[in-house]
Amino acid sequence: MKKATLFMLVLLFMTSLYAQVTSDRPSIKKIDELITRSYQSIAPGCVVLVSEKGKVMYEKGFGQANIELNVPMKPEMVFRMASITKEFTAIAILQLMEQGKISLQDSLQQFIKDFPGKGHTISIEHLLTHTSGIADYEGLDFHLPNAIRIDFPPKQIIDSLAVLPLAFIPGTRYNYSNSNYYLLGYIIEKVTGKAYSTYMKECVFTYIGLSDTYYDSPAAIIRNRVSGYTRGNSGYQHAGYLSMNQVYSAGALLTSARDLFKWHQALYAYKVVKKETLEKAIESFRFSDGKPSEYGYGWFIKNIGGTRLIGHGGAIDGFRSMEVYLPQQDIFIVALFNADSNDFFPLFENMTRLIIAN
Repeated sequence: MKKATLFMLVLLFMTSLYAQVTSDRPSIKKIDELITRSYQSIAPGCVVLVSEKGKVMYEKGFGQANIELNVPMKPEMVFRMASITKEFTAIAILQLMEQGKISLQDSLQQFIKDFPGKGHTISIEHLLTHTSGIADYEGLDFHLPNAIRIDFPPKQIIDSLAVLPLAFIPGTRYNYSNSNYYLLGYIIEKVTGKAYSTYMKECVFTYIGLSDTYYDSPAAIIRNRVSGYTRGNSGYQHAGYLSMNQVYSAGALLTSARDLFKWHQALYAYKVVKKETLEKAIESFRFSDGKPSEYGYGWFIKNIGGTRLIGHGGAIDGFRSMEVYLPQQDIFIVALFNADSNDFFPLFENMTRLIIAN
């Protein structure tokens, strides 16, 4: 799985086939124009949703969900969300904290006893905030052909991480590392006695009525699942196979734009965690020297021209994704697309700026 920053992503496009537009805001019209004129250089299809004050004012499917079968994109289509998964994993951890089953100051070694601390305490909070200093598992070399296709057990990947040195003293710096959230998924399993996928389905997805959100399984029949693409020398081709064991709790979830909107609503109605817990999650972590990071517990926190943005992006083979919330305007934006071009990143930023300006 590739790293994703806040402005990592959004849209792909072809002629719009399905749409709900209930706003005459100038920014909405400009966004539609931006997407329409940009899609051909980016990807086969996408879904974009924008809400204001809890009401959807723009929702469109563009292009194709499957090129070979000429399946048009619809708003209810299901994509890999990639690193937006981290929001869900963070909330699961915070649920366990609220239940008194863990403390965010608990050390990693309380749950994975043979993981060395290298002379330092690595806390759950360090994992949540990407301040642990643990190397990203993307850098591991298993010295095997097509290793990305192998369903390594999570503990095997964790054991491989354990032998690597820390990049810095925990709590002193920020470095986005998928390993942090991989370890959090394993902690969820150790604490609950349930597989990460089972816990998420029972205690998060079903609990708040997310009907289009799943732990990815290549073998499962998942209604409205779109195909993921990459651009080769002769045009689009299917993205290669990637073991979901290798992205796990850092990026293995699937969802629709509509379910991400439901997720957002449930969070801010405090249905999954308490208000004070969510407020802490979307607050910048402070390093040991008191300086703020741009990451909380599963969310990036950024600023564009005085406007606060809270969200997360995702980048994985065949897909790009993004969701962002502008609390001052109470505007929520989702973009999911089925190709892995990084040209999406500046496009999403442009779309966000249009919203802020209008």
